[in-house]
Amino acid sequence: MLVLFGWHTNRPILIQVDLEWTPMQYNTALGFLACGVAGTLAYFSRPRSSSAISLIPILLGSLTLIEYVIGVNLFIDDFFFEHYITTGSSHIGRMAPNTAICFILAGASLILSCPFPNSSSRRQFFVATLGGALLISLSLIAALGYLTGHESFFGWGSMTRMAIHTTTAFFILGIGLVASSMEHSKAEKSVIVFSIITMSSVMLTVTVLAVMQSAVERDVKSTLQASLARTLTELDIWRIGVIRNSSTWSEFPGVKENALALLNAPRSKQSLLAHPSGEKLDSLLRPIMERFEYDGYILISPDYTNTASMLKGNIGKKNILADVKNYLPRAFAGETFITPPLKSEIPLHVLSGDANRRAPTMFSLAPVHDDEGNVIGVLAFRLSPFKNFTPILRLGILGRTGETYAFDASGQMLSESRFTHQLEQIGLIPAGSSSILNIEVNDPGVNLLKGMTPSLPRDKQPLTLMAGQAIQGKKGSNITGYRDYRGVTVVGSWVWYDPMDMGIATEIDLQEMYESYNFFRNAVLFLQVSMIGLLIVFATQLGRRRRELTQKETMFRAIADASPIGLYKIDCSGRYIYVNEKWRDITGISQEDALKIQWFKTIQSEDQGRILESWNIAVQQGKPFEAEYRIKTKERNSIWVRAHVSPDRDENDKIIGHIGTIADVTARIANERQLKLYSENLEQLVAERTRELNQTFKQLLHSEKLASLGRITGSISHEFNNPLQGIRNIIEILNDANLSKDEHRLSLLAKKECDRLADMIRNLRDFYKPSTGQTSAIDINHCIEGVLALQMKSFDRKGIKVQKHFSDSLPKIEAIEDQIKQVIWNLVQNASDAISDNNGEIIVSTEMQNSDTILITINDTGAGLSDIDKKLIFDPFFTTKGVDGTGLGLSICYSIVQAHGGNINVEETGKYTTFTVTLPASHALANVGDRNSKL
Repeated sequence: MLVLFGWHTNRPILIQVDLEWTPMQYNTALGFLACGVAGTLAYFSRPRSSSAISLIPILLGSLTLIEYVIGVNLFIDDFFFEHYITTGSSHIGRMAPNTAICFILAGASLILSCPFPNSSSRRQFFVATLGGALLISLSLIAALGYLTGHESFFGWGSMTRMAIHTTTAFFILGIGLVASSMEHSKAEKSVIVFSIITMSSVMLTVTVLAVMQSAVERDVKSTLQASLARTLTELDIWRIGVIRNSSTWSEFPGVKENALALLNAPRSKQSLLAHPSGEKLDSLLRPIMERFEYDGYILISPDYTNTASMLKGNIGKKNILADVKNYLPRAFAGETFITPPLKSEIPLHVLSGDANRRAPTMFSLAPVHDDEGNVIGVLAFRLSPFKNFTPILRLGILGRTGETYAFDASGQMLSESRFTHQLEQIGLIPAGSSSILNIEVNDPGVNLLKGMTPSLPRDKQPLTLMAGQAIQGKKGSNITGYRDYRGVTVVGSWVWYDPMDMGIATEIDLQEMYESYNFFRNAVLFLQVSMIGLLIVFATQLGRRRRELTQKETMFRAIADASPIGLYKIDCSGRYIYVNEKWRDITGISQEDALKIQWFKTIQSEDQGRILESWNIAVQQGKPFEAEYRIKTKERNSIWVRAHVSPDRDENDKIIGHIGTIADVTARIANERQLKLYSENLEQLVAERTRELNQTFKQLLHSEKLASLGRITGSISHEFNNPLQGIRNIIEILNDANLSKDEHRLSLLAKKECDRLADMIRNLRDFYKPSTGQTSAIDINHCIEGVLALQMKSFDRKGIKVQKHFSDSLPKIEAIEDQIKQVIWNLVQNASDAISDNNGEIIVSTEMQNSDTILITINDTGAGLSDIDKKLIFDPFFTTKGVDGTGLGLSICYSIVQAHGGNINVEETGKYTTFTVTLPASHALANVGDRNSKL
């Protein structure tokens, strides 16, 4: 009424809110007047009159739409009044097309909302409610357009714009229609409210698509960066582990000793191959190769010559890394690191298993130091990029089209592409080959997967946007899209990984990454255009949104469970409502049990007062809370944790709970306490360490003395044997002379003693001579008899009784005889050393076990072993004899028995300490190696 009054009285303030904004047209004001009259009649139960008046806005809206669609003038725009304000109007006096649509909806909803006696249905009121909801939505869209400056929200194309007060009037009319329909409808109000909210939210989503797109782009960027960060973390863990292993083995005594010998040897291939330390080094390192799945090793001298290698053809040659960047200078400078993949200098088996001379390989380089700490060589372990490196990068794969890969400073790909089959199809790599070092990360300018032909040859194409920035050392992300090496538009995050001198990128096809957003946007636009107001459409959308929320919740829980720290959420009463897997690992409390308790119930009683006091202050102030305290695990153990808790607020900034993290800091606190203890007792610790070093030095010195004893024994045996043979010959001559009966008896006794002494010298020489490493068929009983014969005098002096229980049915076995004797000698000698009184007893037994195993048992009545001693007895340098023992004997026995496919263990059985050795009855030895260490 006011607008009509303004038109007739020439009062622009009533027609046009602002001079630059569109006025409410005269026909628009008439439409609102008709709607108001129809609504009033409906309220006073005049449904027929109300319905008749409601046809006026429907007629005005329909005729206006026909004018816009067909492009004709039906002369209704200025039929009732000649307009004198035309701001924002495409045709003088013509209402906006969205205004016309709203009048059609308003008139139809008014008719449906009229309560005709005996004819009104539940469905018609429900549809009227949807019409009112659409009016609210369209008016809100227009209002938001005015508020945000998006003209397309209240004006379509170049056609007349909807006036701001028209927008307000439709919003009020829509609320009235919804309220009237809800009053007369017998449907549940919750269903109607659901319909209104759902329709309004979908329509309003159109106005905030730009905001949503920004949020999606932030989410995309966060997802890419999180995937890349996870890959870098896993790569760091693997790299540090390999470096630690390489450093450990390059300084391992046996490895270091043989490496030093080889590095000091002549550089000729013949000399290096013939050097005995080469085989020793090989026997030490091969088990490492198998355990860690390394492809080989190379010992490199300062002049970059291969002085040792698992592949003998490599020895004496210049190392492959000599001409590659500064890798060897870095290693000889004392740095341990892993190289990126390089093309191998030797045939390797990759992919199909065929030998490929240029196959990719990697190296872990570790310096070898002499006793003064100088780097005199480099030990390089050969790694396969297919075993660990590429699988780690594939942990960062996203979706169906995502991949994470590495590349060098020249743009060469350093990892296996996820799309090898595609690369073969488009001809970028040969069939059956690897993409590592065979493809450049170049931008072809077109999508090669669609059969397009690039304008430049591959070697002239520029690097992809990602690779160009990464190689320059720029860490970044791109979420708007760029072409990858296949020409496919992708989004990605990248970084230059300095520890391995290469770039790493995580990418996924742009189409897949924005698939959900594009789908949602298109669905909303479709709803806006079609104006489908049926509940089933919105119910479908709600279901889709619920599934999306479920997927996001599932993804959140998966991310939370993969977190390295404990995450949890509590309500305002302090009761847990969510805990992640790491939290459960730290506390030992199950998910089900956690949801039954309050968070402070897990705090150890001694800390509860202090923590709850700080917690209450933080809650009252609405601030984050941080503390370190002890918690009780399910096993009743006490551990230290560091907790950080922040308030969880709703849209009204009201605290609805708290979200927290905990991390196990028990080890850190223990280390801090230990460090404090070390600082307080530094002098005592230095003295203790000095005593330990002196003790170790004495043990090593004693070990060297024993080794020298072996060499001296061999020499003395040779020197004694010659004169002993002369004495025996003289006795033989005297036997031929005319001797008395007593003299003849004495000469025979002397001859027998000479033979016994010769046997003893021969047994000593056999025992201490270096091992040939050759296996032969040996009699176990005979070996044991020989060892016992050498020690029988020692047993007699100590009053030790020796019992032998040998099985006569033992078969001969394939073994290295002197090594088996060494095992028996060490065990018998240790049994003798353990007996301190004159009533000791040693029982040596042999028997068959399970028809395929020989069992050797040595029992003694010595002092016995503690439980701790039994756990450590076979460790190198562990001894129960103090300075009198080297700690090597049983360790060597263990190694020998294991190399023969057997086992050795110790136990206490009554008054006896029992060592048991099992050996396979039929055994073909391999890689047993030389065993020259003797006790």
